[in-house]
Amino acid sequence: MCRVLCTLACGDLLSKHRAVAWALERLPEPWYSTVERSQTWCVDDTLNPTIVPEVMQFVCWVASDGESVVCQSRVLNPSLEPTGDVARFAGGIV
Repeated sequence: MCRVLCTLACGDLLSKHRAVAWALERLPEPWYSTVERSQTWCVDDTLNPTIVPEVMQFVCWVASDGESVVCQSRVLNPSLEPTGDVARFAGGIV
């Protein structure tokens, strides 16, 4: 979901690690903590069932309210336009 937000805000498809770093600079609580905790997948492939409901809530938040993070990023840098594969995939409309 961090890659979705970052791609919509920046117009580029970044790696998961870079998108998480981008998101951690912008997400409000409780999503900051959710994303921070979710990074354990990089070290351990074991599913942590206690975080699943929280991640599902984050997915719903991104779908419904995540636009605020995207809009804030675009206000800070209004010259952002989709580039490369993102522009081709989105037909230039992001």
